[in-house]
Amino acid sequence: MTGNRHIPGGLTYLAVALTLTWACWLPAAAVTHPEVSQALHYLGGVMPLAAALFFLWRWHPAAARRAYWRGICGSGRIRGRWWLVVLFLPAACTLLGAGVDRLLGGSGPVWEGPTTPRGLLVQAATLLVFGPIPEELAWRGYAQGRLQERFSPLVACGIMGVLWLVWHLPLSAVEGAYQHYLGLGPRFWLFLADKLPLTLLLGWVWLRCERSTLAAILLHWAVNLTGELLALSVRAEMFMVAGYWLLAAVVVWRGGARLRWPSRTASASQRQRLVWR
Repeated sequence: MTGNRHIPGGLTYLAVALTLTWACWLPAAAVTHPEVSQALHYLGGVMPLAAALFFLWRWHPAAARRAYWRGICGSGRIRGRWWLVVLFLPAACTLLGAGVDRLLGGSGPVWEGPTTPRGLLVQAATLLVFGPIPEELAWRGYAQGRLQERFSPLVACGIMGVLWLVWHLPLSAVEGAYQHYLGLGPRFWLFLADKLPLTLLLGWVWLRCERSTLAAILLHWAVNLTGELLALSVRAEMFMVAGYWLLAAVVVWRGGARLRWPSRTASASQRQRLVWR
């Protein structure tokens, strides 16, 4: 296929990815066999990536497929201070939330990670494979660029944020899932509350690092790893999530035309470079 008019749009892709995932996770919540539930849990997690790869193979030209893989492998797109952003921004927000909580009489952060280097390495690798890699290869690697053919980067991030929030919902009923462990108390709602600002920050990093899917993977991984290693009180989590919202607001304010520019008004050649450069 050579024309964008023949390629399903970003919204179509998101609908397919959500449907395929829920087709796995809803049965996972209903079955009584733990092994079957776990298999469906993992299968649902890779459905967005499977859909993205199918869309690339079925409808996109070879140049688009090569650009997709360059976004994953091109570590040179992450320059200087952006390495600090993608690796340490979540820890900074977490420690800030814990610090404010401590000033107000709270307990501060508690280390819940492994106590040996090998254990820490295993946990870090596990958290990279299950979540950040398959999700970001789909969300930023494929969907974000497709959405920006029609919407501004800011609107595209908003759509992705709502989708990401809704996408996670069935996991609250899947035995063994992190979201099931949260229950329906304050921590569950805080988990949902950070999805929009985190999506905007992931999209911002992806844009500023020349559409580097690797940068988004690393930031997503740093968020998950920090959350697993440091336990916070509910109040500290509230401050942490507030910090993410504040950062997202600053990004929107400072991003100016780069973030809010309506891509749909560009020429066809400009839109092609925006998505696949």
